[in-house]
Amino acid sequence: MNIAPIGNFLLWAALTATTVAAALHITASLLTKQRRSAIVSTYATYSYLVALFSVLGVCIVLSTLLLTHQFDIDYVYRYSSRELPPGYLFATFWAGQDGSFLLWAFWIAVLGQVLSVTTGQPVRSRLMAVYTPVLLFLLGILIVRNPFAFYVADPGLPLYPSDGIGLNPLLENPWMVVHPPTLFLGFAALTVPFAFALSALIWNDDPGWYRRAWPWVLFTFSTLGLGVMLGGYWAYETLGWGGFWGWDPVENGPLVPWLSTVALLHTFQVARARNSLAKSAAFLALFGFVAALYETFLTRTGILDKFSNHSFSTLGGAANAIVLYGLIVTTVVSIAMLLWRSRGTPGSVRVWDKATSREFGLALCVIILMISALLIAMGMSAPLITEGAVRLHLLANQSSVSPDYFNKANFPEAVLICLGMAVCPFVAWGHSTSKSSRPLWISLITASILTAIYATAATRIIHAPFRPEMLALLLSCLFALVANGWLLLGRFSHSNTISTSARTAGGALAHIGAALILTGVVGLVLLTHKDSVVLVQGQQVTPVGLPYKITYTGMSSDLFKPDNSLNFVVARSDGKHEFTVRMPFAVRNVEGTRQILARPAIAMLWWGDLYFAFEDGPEVFSPNQVNHFTIKRGETIRRQGYYISVLSFSLPPDVDAQVANGVVPEVYPLTARLGVTSPDGKSAVVSVLNTRYKDDPIAPAKPESALPCGGPAAAPESIAFEGYDPNSGESSFYVRDATLPLSTSFSIEVSTRPTIGLVWLGTLLIVAGGLLSMLRRTRENRLLPIDAPCNEEAAPIKHRGNRRNEKCERRKEAAARSAVGASRN
Repeated sequence: MNIAPIGNFLLWAALTATTVAAALHITASLLTKQRRSAIVSTYATYSYLVALFSVLGVCIVLSTLLLTHQFDIDYVYRYSSRELPPGYLFATFWAGQDGSFLLWAFWIAVLGQVLSVTTGQPVRSRLMAVYTPVLLFLLGILIVRNPFAFYVADPGLPLYPSDGIGLNPLLENPWMVVHPPTLFLGFAALTVPFAFALSALIWNDDPGWYRRAWPWVLFTFSTLGLGVMLGGYWAYETLGWGGFWGWDPVENGPLVPWLSTVALLHTFQVARARNSLAKSAAFLALFGFVAALYETFLTRTGILDKFSNHSFSTLGGAANAIVLYGLIVTTVVSIAMLLWRSRGTPGSVRVWDKATSREFGLALCVIILMISALLIAMGMSAPLITEGAVRLHLLANQSSVSPDYFNKANFPEAVLICLGMAVCPFVAWGHSTSKSSRPLWISLITASILTAIYATAATRIIHAPFRPEMLALLLSCLFALVANGWLLLGRFSHSNTISTSARTAGGALAHIGAALILTGVVGLVLLTHKDSVVLVQGQQVTPVGLPYKITYTGMSSDLFKPDNSLNFVVARSDGKHEFTVRMPFAVRNVEGTRQILARPAIAMLWWGDLYFAFEDGPEVFSPNQVNHFTIKRGETIRRQGYYISVLSFSLPPDVDAQVANGVVPEVYPLTARLGVTSPDGKSAVVSVLNTRYKDDPIAPAKPESALPCGGPAAAPESIAFEGYDPNSGESSFYVRDATLPLSTSFSIEVSTRPTIGLVWLGTLLIVAGGLLSMLRRTRENRLLPIDAPCNEEAAPIKHRGNRRNEKCERRKEAAARSAVGASRN
């Protein structure tokens, strides 16, 4: 029994229930009487619960269709197959456009329910009135795309396929199971601060919205950041170019809203401590969500297909229109509300009055982060910008920017951000004190000494290039590392309880993680060494400048088996360490064509990674000297004592008919008839074959034909037909000694990645710091009234007799006592 109709029914039920929930929440938010508003809100909550379970049912139905191989469903046929292992088969859920949008809708529905349960009236209805239409937007795309559409066979194909096309081999990776769900959870979480900010702007009566949103923004910061870096690790261990970030639009898309989320977190600190930057906070919360929609528009509508290495397939006309209109409506509404409320938004303390205050530094960091985000967005949008210039006859061709643009554009911001991470935590609110400068000077001197030691050792011992700009970045990174390490130790040494210190350590931990990532990047730029080597079975090679010897031992199985690999033994030149490396290498079917897929092999050593990446091959060659030559039809040429001439060419009749009709045949077997006269005067006609395959990336070994022997003492020789050029009319051949067997070679690049571990460790610390801070802010929201204008580490400047500050102090003392009591229990 095919359950696809049930999936269709649940999809429409989710759309209907979401529409009802949105209408009821909007109605409840507009009602003035609290009792009526609460009643309508209750019905809206029930409607949303129906929508949630309907979306969950849609996910279960699609998963069941995939796991039970229902290939009469088009989505199942296009992305799954019987040979896929269970883990990868489950991951086909989000392998295509339909499934990935459904995954996004699922997370939106789940987070919306959490938001609804944890928020009371009247804030709940106002939030959900903004939040629910986002789920409606995604469900509208799914209705148009319909993941339950039936398979329609092309002419000549079976009506009901027995197997599917399968997952793209590049996606057959364990990170395919983890990366997309994490990334889409981060995308979905962006909707929550957007809803908080827009609802606060619309109703203009929630001054504490940023405190309610603070834990959610930290959750977004952690999940979206983890999703972005999981994608980087996936690229590092799969694509073979040795890096984890290529500035591709699909990579840049999530990075822009993540940077705006980081800026939003620092804006919240100023807003809470100094009752300022409220307008900036609203703008950044809206910008992050709009940036996510813009990334969806760029990478999923086919606009950047020519400029992205892994852009998604085109959604289609109606779905493209929904994405575009959703982006336009969201952007227009956000800008309109910001302009409408711009005069009424409070901003009592000027952050630019004192350059030695923490609010000044944090505001400057926010600006730097947003400059970086906007520069990345502009580079990502270069194809659209240049297309407009082409239409205005200002440019001749549409183009994109190179990765070098992103590196140069973001380099100054990276240096300044590291300096800000080092200095800002030690600067007081409202003014600076002499006491705070002591750890900064110690940290700066320590970082300077470490940088000088590196510069001396790297240039004199390992002869690394001396690059002043990278040393400046290294100095700023080490400055941030030492300063925040000092701060982290202080959190534990000056705290009454370990649990309290742990909750306040999130910011310092995240700063250390960011500094570690950038330190790792500096090391990769300065210390990476690479060399290309040619591997021949049984022969040992030594890469230039590396203390390792490599011996290729052969393939593990067959070139056309998915689990095949190139195996080689790697040993240190001093003989102290030896290990075996397996490089996955096979011919796979990718979107209807056969391609070589070779994943890099990574040896994780104590100092970093030894990285092996495939470059070229297999190349069949003769170990003895080969005599190559070209000849035209009718010519005679003398080689190795033989006189050789091309008499004619021939194709099989069916292939000849295809060529005559202008059809490129799948297999093109061309036979050359050669007239050969041996050195002792014997003549013969020799036929040699050259076969080309339309979609086969592996050129098969050219079949060789024996030449007439030149005498009793002559060694047997053979001739092979290498190729034919129809433009010049020349054919290429080679003659070789047939007594020696042919060999096969592969070309690989061997490189060192000495500090790549710092990048992965820094990522984990950023996520851990974000989650710790989220727990802290969640607890604070429970202990303190949301609209309380005080902060435990950054209250307004105190004056005697100020009752408002005294009240804040009492609240903070009560919160501290509760926190200590909870930790002891």
